[in-house]
Amino acid sequence: EQPEPFYAPMTAGIMDAVADLSDFGVEVELIRYPLQKQDMEEALLSKLSSADYQGVAINSAGPRIAQQINRLIDDGLPVITFNTDSLSSRRHFFVGNDSVQSGRIGAALLGRFLGGKGTVTVLGNFVQATPFSERFGGFCETIHEEFPEMLIYPCAECFAEQRIASQSLIALLQNVPTVSGVFCTGYTSTVGAISALKQAGRKDIVLIGYDTSEELLSALREGWCDALLFQDPYRQGYAAVQTLAQYVLDGKTPDPRKVNTQTNIVIRQNAESYR
Repeated sequence: EQPEPFYAPMTAGIMDAVADLSDFGVEVELIRYPLQKQDMEEALLSKLSSADYQGVAINSAGPRIAQQINRLIDDGLPVITFNTDSLSSRRHFFVGNDSVQSGRIGAALLGRFLGGKGTVTVLGNFVQATPFSERFGGFCETIHEEFPEMLIYPCAECFAEQRIASQSLIALLQNVPTVSGVFCTGYTSTVGAISALKQAGRKDIVLIGYDTSEELLSALREGWCDALLFQDPYRQGYAAVQTLAQYVLDGKTPDPRKVNTQTNIVIRQNAESYR
């Protein structure tokens, strides 16, 4: 359910796909949980069975979810992941963007904004779900490969909570005032980081984050954020339903172009296109 500005367009994509597939008898039940925490998700997944559904699409997959995915598959259910993947599971396919690549894009942007020098930090969730650790890994690899004069300061885990992200960055800036750049691996860490920079009055710090709510686009236009990485949650939701339905109906694995969503770069000059 949270963050709502990210999941609302994803839900819209899901429901539009259901409407477009209504002639094929496709129905979807949305099962939600309050926060992106895998213990909540694991408990909900453990209650699912093949008697109730003909296919399952799982968002916010990760290491703890692999066992439940494999159980459902052993029970005869087709299972796909979308938005976040579970590489250690036997899921049939994944709908979403390349998390390692988007982390590399974030590093390339931050490095170029800072001229290849400076102390930077990372805010996000690195254990709960696979994409965050992959973005972090892609970010670090690119910094070390292309910007050897940049120093990555120990990062803070914010567990998908805006308040923790904001407090962590404020504390870091007090202890290490030379920090000149921040990379956020998700929506809530981006919102929290912007809140911290506003409290500290630090528009001089370059911030690269994720997603495009009205709040984030306003921060981009006002100069509190320098670039946002757009994951197209609407298309991820739509493609998850469309491709899973196709797989259930005729056993056809989708064309990779239908399941791979691109990471777009949003800056102040094109922000209006992403409202």
